[in-house]
Amino acid sequence: MSLLQTGNMDYAWEYLSVAVQHDLRFLTLPDEINLGDYAFDDLYKQAVVTVTGKEPGTFMDIRGQSCTYGITLIKNAPNREAAVAFLEYVLDPEGGLKILADMGQPPFIPCRVPTEDMKERLPDTLKDKVAIRR
Repeated sequence: MSLLQTGNMDYAWEYLSVAVQHDLRFLTLPDEINLGDYAFDDLYKQAVVTVTGKEPGTFMDIRGQSCTYGITLIKNAPNREAAVAFLEYVLDPEGGLKILADMGQPPFIPCRVPTEDMKERLPDTLKDKVAIRR
């Protein structure tokens, strides 16, 4: 960051959150290439980069794959009430989701769970904050 901020480097490849949080100018790449949506994993995996391996003279291929984050409610959380309250805040479009977006971590809105069964296991106060999407 210091090289960019002092003008000793013209550009760098960084996460959006790093650029936003350091007040850097940035270009937003389209979803088809930004690795930000697992719905594009079949497309992302078409990109292959060969890098040096662990041993001198060896190489390995790295395939593209989405880089997304998740959050969970621990089944036997020691303070379930506080955990649910935290998730209610984090999953609120005007609360935690807004903060994430403002800090360069654009969330899926609504947030996603992969199956109906998973959604059914959520506390009632969280069910309306998620959608079933693979």
